Amino acid sequence: MDVEVISAIRQELAQAADDKIRESSTHYFKEDIQVYGIQTAAVTRIARKYFSEIKMRPKAEIFALCEELFKSNYMEEAFIACE
Repeated sequence: MDVEVISAIRQELAQAADDKIRESSTHYFKEDIQVYGIQTAAVTRIARKYFSEIKMRPKAEIFALCEELFKSNYMEEAFIACE
């Protein structure tokens, strides 16, 4: 698994975080969620950017990267893994 890709994704998500969006996101859901606070369009752009970097890698490696994103429990990271 490429920890550099995971680190780069997390760094970009953290830089794009917005406190107002984080606040409204946590009020939208009844259960407790972990969010960076980023609009969906921005998360989609980040997902597409990094998928273009890894799409030629073996499926097992791509799935391992996705699994690592799911483990974080952050909604945006799960969204990227699904995208």
